[in-house]
Amino acid sequence: MGEMFKDYIKKAETFYKEAVKELKEAKSKKNEVKARDACGKAWLAIDNASKALFVKSGIKEKELPKNYRGVNYLLGKFATRELRRIYDASYGKIHIAGYYNGDIDYNLLEERFEDVKEYISGIKNGIK
Repeated sequence: MGEMFKDYIKKAETFYKEAVKELKEAKSKKNEVKARDACGKAWLAIDNASKALFVKSGIKEKELPKNYRGVNYLLGKFATRELRRIYDASYGKIHIAGYYNGDIDYNLLEERFEDVKEYISGIKNGIK
């Protein structure tokens, strides 16, 4: 497996671990700023895992998509329906609602963060 793939997976796992830690702390302290930061980190985990999938599928690093539309296009080519579902749910609930809009529902975010873990694992273990 390529070094870029491993690097992106490692980044995804690191962002995910930090996101979970930060969300737990935010929930215990009812801290919206930390919760939004956790959402940002969880989204970066999704982003890096997606890049790992794409480089593993033969996309050159310089050709990786820079926007949501490009990512969706490549997910349609290389990801399973379940991984695409997780990506879309994460985009809506974590990235837009949680990070940008500050719509913090800790129980829902905990569920979505579990999906992020599944997304990373699916890509890491070859479940496209």
